[in-house]
Amino acid sequence: MKLIVISDTHGYADVYIERILRLHRDCDAVLFLGDGIRDFTDMNVRNFFAVRGNCDIYCPEDVPTERLLTFDGVTILMMHGHTYSVKSGTARLEAYARALGADVALYGHTHRREERYCRGENEEKGIYLFNPGSLGESRGDAPTYGIVEIKKGQLLLSFGDASRI
Repeated sequence: MKLIVISDTHGYADVYIERILRLHRDCDAVLFLGDGIRDFTDMNVRNFFAVRGNCDIYCPEDVPTERLLTFDGVTILMMHGHTYSVKSGTARLEAYARALGADVALYGHTHRREERYCRGENEEKGIYLFNPGSLGESRGDAPTYGIVEIKKGQLLLSFGDASRI
């Protein structure tokens, strides 16, 4: 299973989105982490899951601020991250994701890509924190997106550089 993870487009990344979707036609779902949901309004994206970001003011009301999804036995928490103050650190996000039983916590908001594995304590399972960066207003990186691949319960997390496609 292949998931494309996009965040923080802020109205500037429509060309990148189209290129990413063409390049990854084999993806099973697209996960959008907020701040630019209007960029997807006219796109026909199959298996599209989105959450609302702090800048998604005119977002449809049925778009939640977070989602808990399961793909091939892997539980994924999606959120933008502003409600857990991820710009000040990810400890609150990590604790919340663990409490929900997530294997991966996907978040945006910082506009900086990050992939980190947090080990569990006292037989508690570990959890991955994954931020794909920003397609629209990247800070310190090229415009990036994420790829989550799940094979037999195993995860492979990677980044794509949208400026190279």
